[in-house]
Amino acid sequence: MPLRTEPAGGWVRWKGLALPVGLILLAAWLASANSLRNGFLFDDRSAIVENPKVTQADWSGIWREPSWFPLKGDRGWRPLTTSSFAFDWLIHGPKPAYFRAKNILLHGLNSVLVFQMARLLQCSPYASLAAGLLFALHPAHTEVLNPIVGRGDLLTTACFLLALWAYVRGRTLAALLIFAFSFLVKENTVTFLFMLPVLDIYFFRRLRLKNYLLFGAVLAGYLCLRRFVAGEFMPTAQATNPWDNPLISLTAGGRASNALFVAARYVFLLFVPYPLSADYSYNAIPMLPVLSARNVCAGALLAGSAAGLAWWSLRNWRAGFLALFFALTFALVSNIPFPIGTVMADRLLYLPSAAFCVLAALGFEAAWLPRGCGRLLLALYLAFYAVLTLERNKDWASDAALFKRTLETSPHSAKAMVNAGKIYLEEGNFELARDLNLKAIELNGLPSLPYSNLGLAYKGLRRYAEAEKAFWEAIQRDPESLDGYVNLGIIYGEQYRYDDAIALFTRALALRPGAAKIHYNMAFTYKLKGGYMLKTEKRREAHALFRKALEHYDAAVLIDPGYSQAVSQRQSLSEALAGPKL
Repeated sequence: MPLRTEPAGGWVRWKGLALPVGLILLAAWLASANSLRNGFLFDDRSAIVENPKVTQADWSGIWREPSWFPLKGDRGWRPLTTSSFAFDWLIHGPKPAYFRAKNILLHGLNSVLVFQMARLLQCSPYASLAAGLLFALHPAHTEVLNPIVGRGDLLTTACFLLALWAYVRGRTLAALLIFAFSFLVKENTVTFLFMLPVLDIYFFRRLRLKNYLLFGAVLAGYLCLRRFVAGEFMPTAQATNPWDNPLISLTAGGRASNALFVAARYVFLLFVPYPLSADYSYNAIPMLPVLSARNVCAGALLAGSAAGLAWWSLRNWRAGFLALFFALTFALVSNIPFPIGTVMADRLLYLPSAAFCVLAALGFEAAWLPRGCGRLLLALYLAFYAVLTLERNKDWASDAALFKRTLETSPHSAKAMVNAGKIYLEEGNFELARDLNLKAIELNGLPSLPYSNLGLAYKGLRRYAEAEKAFWEAIQRDPESLDGYVNLGIIYGEQYRYDDAIALFTRALALRPGAAKIHYNMAFTYKLKGGYMLKTEKRREAHALFRKALEHYDAAVLIDPGYSQAVSQRQSLSEALAGPKL
């Protein structure tokens, strides 16, 4: 294997690099500036807007308790990332542009670090600049930059590249500290541990086992700390749901062959990032038999690419290093060694694409073309990337824009149908919402959400019998589904079937006694029934029902003090009970 023969030092000093660094930062900013007008998107709400640890700057809770999507019951613990959100909220409040501006700046920093990694590999100034610009403009990175929660990937990538720089410069302690720091941002920096032998072989021409033990000890310390805080050594959000990752329902051979096809699709998106999608879940990518022509061709393509890289590595040691960089950072999210929580996502390419961008830059430099044509081709390719990035940012303007666009890019995805159907429900297009959810249900084996949304569509169309049937189906598929109970209870209330609604909410509370939403709707139903009793002059019965309503409003507020509707309803009912009319 060709080894680096130059001295191990050489992370280039900043002096004299102001122009290329400035160009890279400017390109990163201009390509993403139109995303500043975008609002908070789906996961941003759970992790930031609706996360009391962020909005109330609960620093103790962020560091001592699971703080990543806590309202979803997630055991995630990424205290530095969550702290950065809390700090932004403290300074700027609920203004997504300020959150996103910091993400763009972090992306610019990462683009400069890719440029510097190319310089570290002693690429030419031309190839180094090209690598930084390719990374800054790559359209696949829009899924990291537009959702504000993508900051975890941005910070992790910065830590990875900085630790690589420190280690190659011989600053092992600094690399160790950065490595430890990165785990408090996001867990996937563990791949740096596997990069250490590669760095030793290519830059130091020997293995240094003592360093591996030191980095392994840092990882072990983090795992113990995480076990103490979150109650588990690693996130349990591995693939458990075929809705998100249909690979888990396949045999080992089927999973491997289809995962290879997905890997080939990732490689294609690196070269031609169009169309990009926010969802590749159930049925977006059909799962085919092991020896299907599609999977065999994908495996052959990947094998041919690996062989080509191996041949190039014999002639250029940089290609070998970058190929290993890509393989090791991509392996963790590839679904090949083990299934993860999603079958595919554009954001998972962020760190591996650093190696791709340097390889692509080397390829443009080495291309056998007339003088100047290679640089012209590169300029056209960068312009192609920039246009796609600017257009893709518009797709992330809002949940409505994103879900409708996702239905176009993944028309066979059941989740895309359900999400777009929810948007059409909010817009009052009940017929289209019904059709999309029925189509998702036809795919079979899906959870309760399509049925719950179908019930809402029928409710909007005033087809109550069909709505009731859909909600009961949602409850049967997920007995702990809040939406099914709440929506069915609301239908009963609208039909003056108060006793049926109360019986339903009683059943729901037996399953979810800590659900503030159920307590609120139970209280509202008691209040409606009490009002009905007042109209029929049954004041004593009405008063008893209002008292029961007040008890459930109290329970809802006790569970969730920020439940504004429950607080308001409790106050108005308390005042009414204290007055002369009741």
